Amino acid sequence: MDCVSGPQKQAECTSQTGPKSLHKGRGAKKIGYLTSSGKFIKVKEMVPEFVVPNLTGFKLRPYVSYKAPPGTEEPMTPKTLLGNCGPSNRKRTERGHGSGKSGVGDQ
Repeated sequence: MDCVSGPQKQAECTSQTGPKSLHKGRGAKKIGYLTSSGKFIKVKEMVPEFVVPNLTGFKLRPYVSYKAPPGTEEPMTPKTLLGNCGPSNRKRTERGHGSGKSGVGDQ
């Protein structure tokens, strides 16, 4: 929607420069609807419900320090990643990507 025409086309579209029907808002979800008489009807099913697990006694923290010791797991390789594939997928991956060449610059 263009609010301004001409050289001011780069100007920000605000509720003052736009049409009367422009209500910018901040991207919030609607939790109801407006009737023709102007009354707002709230719909229970439209209200977002946030399910938060109980984290009491949870030992992990959200931040991992750079000083943390390295993990004990082996680095991920294509064989370990695709080891549980079915036989048809395993044949396809061995034929296409199992040669060890990346295909870029290899001769």
